[in-house]
Amino acid sequence: MESRGGRHSVASPGDRPGVAAALESKSHLFEMNAEVVNRRRMPRFAHRESDFKILVWGDSHAMALMPGIVAAAKQHDAAVIQATHSATAPLVGFVSEGQYALRDQSPAFAESVVGLCQDEQIDVVILAANWERYAKSQEFGPRLEQTVAELRATGAAVWFVNDVPWMPIDMPHTLGRQAFWNQPIEMPFVTNEEYTRRNAHTLAALTAESLSDLVIVDPLPSFEQPDGHYHGYIDNEVLYRDKNHLTIAGMNRLAPLFATQLANHRQSR
Repeated sequence: MESRGGRHSVASPGDRPGVAAALESKSHLFEMNAEVVNRRRMPRFAHRESDFKILVWGDSHAMALMPGIVAAAKQHDAAVIQATHSATAPLVGFVSEGQYALRDQSPAFAESVVGLCQDEQIDVVILAANWERYAKSQEFGPRLEQTVAELRATGAAVWFVNDVPWMPIDMPHTLGRQAFWNQPIEMPFVTNEEYTRRNAHTLAALTAESLSDLVIVDPLPSFEQPDGHYHGYIDNEVLYRDKNHLTIAGMNRLAPLFATQLANHRQSR
């Protein structure tokens, strides 16, 4: 095996197990706005009539986490509600910019989600997003603290999912090309130093005193291999459908984290 920067090259047969499945891992791609939430038209999963309710709020990274969260909820007789929009931070009063974001409609969407938590007595809110996209803004830290405070005021527990490692290549497309040309697999990985540097603004915001007891769901151990790096191709499975969105296989590696956290939460009630 040859190591080259953020990739290991290994000899491989002509196929790439999991590449086709990775390209198809696009379930739960639901784009919502304030009107959808106010009319209570959000998708619901698992035990939909359960009194124990989990709300997943975030952007496309939250969408990618949904299968694993739903699987965990099924184990614990919980309902899961999804409130998501691409490129839009799950933060009160924060305006998310970009081609696919809600932009000036972002605050109204956030307000509607907090109202939903109050009206439906949501038990757990899971905040998940491509945090480094938003954390460079000076508004990020204060808006995160405000969001957590407002959600807690509704009676909900709040979990913050740290971002998954960004891979140095577009996983299925690159592996697919290598398969076509019968080239060695490029085994992408991210070092801890690279992860910390990329997510420095997010990690700094989480040190705020008001967030000291915030539940942090850390995905890193699920991707760590014996070399100490975080890998995107493990056990013949492609864990990403691009550089930073998980496949079903990738989410399956995180599902036990949510199941354990959910079990601990329910035992403590």
